[in-house]
Amino acid sequence: MIEADAYERCLEWGWVKVAEFRVEPPFSDALMLRLSDGPAETHG
Repeated sequence: MIEADAYERCLEWGWVKVAEFRVEPPFSDALMLRLSDGPAETHG
């Protein structure tokens, strides 16, 4: 469920492309690391 929640949250942020998720279906540590790194940069 965490994956789905993070996915929806990313869509809300709007800085994550759905294509990225299709390229990497399984939520790997690298992907999650990028997701957690996005908002920090956006909010500066």
